[in-house]
Amino acid sequence: MSKFKIGDAVCTTPEFLAKYGLMAKGNIVEISNSGMLKLTNGEWYHERDLTDEPCTTPVVPMADMVNHPPHYTSHPSGIECIQVTEHMSFTIGNAVKYLWRADLKNGLEDLKKAAWYIQREIERREREA
Repeated sequence: MSKFKIGDAVCTTPEFLAKYGLMAKGNIVEISNSGMLKLTNGEWYHERDLTDEPCTTPVVPMADMVNHPPHYTSHPSGIECIQVTEHMSFTIGNAVKYLWRADLKNGLEDLKKAAWYIQREIERREREA
């Protein structure tokens, strides 16, 4: 059961801002059974990422988390990860993807995923040798 109700005015928490560099505010228009809340901006947020305390930080437009998420587009080169990985095999491309975003998303978990894909590629190449 959510502590919020439809129509409540909310904004993202300072922790959400610190983690994703994004701030959003609006009214709740829908509540899912899994604790997700849809705001008037059309985006879904987990209840833990919202507060009903007054928003003091200016609202920054939400990133396009489907087509151009910041953990793939914020490389200092200005290149988006997919521009590189689409020219690679699946396993190598995935390893690069996880390395690319490791410091921006899941840290150690992403490094372990990259290592898993690299090991899988090594094993495939050894079988084919």
